[in-house]
Amino acid sequence: MTKQITVRATGGHELLALLPQLAGTSLRRSLVCIAFRGSTVIGVLRHDLPRRMADHPVLVTAVVGAVCRIEGADGIIVAVYSDREYPRTNGVAERRLLDRTCARLEDAGFEAHDGFLVAATGWGSVSDPCVPVGGHDLGLIDAAASVLPTLGEAMPEPRPPVADRARAARLRRRLLALRERSSTEWLHRELGAQIDPIELVERVLHEPAPSDAQGAWFAELAASAVFRDAIVLQIAFGASVGEIALEGMAGAADEVEQMPEHEWSGDSGRSEGSDEFVSELYLGRTRLKPAAARVEAGLVFVEQLLVDLPRANRPGVHCIAGWLHWALGRGSRAGEHLDRALEIDPDHAMACLLDMYLGSGALPEWAFVRDDEAEALPGAD
Repeated sequence: MTKQITVRATGGHELLALLPQLAGTSLRRSLVCIAFRGSTVIGVLRHDLPRRMADHPVLVTAVVGAVCRIEGADGIIVAVYSDREYPRTNGVAERRLLDRTCARLEDAGFEAHDGFLVAATGWGSVSDPCVPVGGHDLGLIDAAASVLPTLGEAMPEPRPPVADRARAARLRRRLLALRERSSTEWLHRELGAQIDPIELVERVLHEPAPSDAQGAWFAELAASAVFRDAIVLQIAFGASVGEIALEGMAGAADEVEQMPEHEWSGDSGRSEGSDEFVSELYLGRTRLKPAAARVEAGLVFVEQLLVDLPRANRPGVHCIAGWLHWALGRGSRAGEHLDRALEIDPDHAMACLLDMYLGSGALPEWAFVRDDEAEALPGAD
């Protein structure tokens, strides 16, 4: 979140009632940091709560690093959301995580205004010496949420994709036909100009009901690393970036294929110019913001496609969906897609790499850029 909002909450329950709106999502098993400049909220970061205590130090390090990247932040409030009962002592894992996070942020120069623990049976503040055994009543938060105003215009929730057996059967037949009759003539007859991956992506982003042939060809391209990575960048940043990415990745693949096997290193040496630009975009190391409308349109298409695809054809499309959710700051949704890809194929290279990168707490640089400061690519829609 990058918009600036002045919060006037008279109690912890009112702030906690506002927090799902500030975070833009419901909060379950989460560690949330609200960054302030004075009394103005200038950033909200949410991380999944690890299941193992051994992972808490890694999470705290990632949180502190992320908060340090929020320009102008001077104060912080931390909230830990647990699905367990409210603790009766300060020695439980969630309370220790909360205390450790606040302490590390203070060591980094931020003023920790408060810390909250919201459990399944109650809630409390670390600065409140009068928290009852079992925590305050969660009904206080619910009551405050029912009367607090909505911050800005509420975004409608996208309709979840609906499975259709007939559509899934048609898609399966198209996939089989693609592999049995994979010839340029047949593809041109079925798809015309959309045999070109760049043209295909632009069409599925703008057509209300993409065809079965488009879905099958998209899934086939998503199974290839060369096309898959170019597709996500085209969806996020536009056709020109897709062309640059596709040309660079195809060239890198050609170079690797021509190397003797003992020289393969995963790096073809293409690290300058356009290749470096593409890499920085993919890793989120840029202030250029993706076109949110394109990303949302891409997610509508790929998540419907995933419902209809045969299970074995899904990992590459799950990777695309995961990256797109990550680009919009939805780390939990991204993780869900990567988990599903790895359930189907535990050795899927891109799912493993993305899972490792996103799981390290990596956040795109554009997440820390205010909307009025964001850079844009010329010609991006």
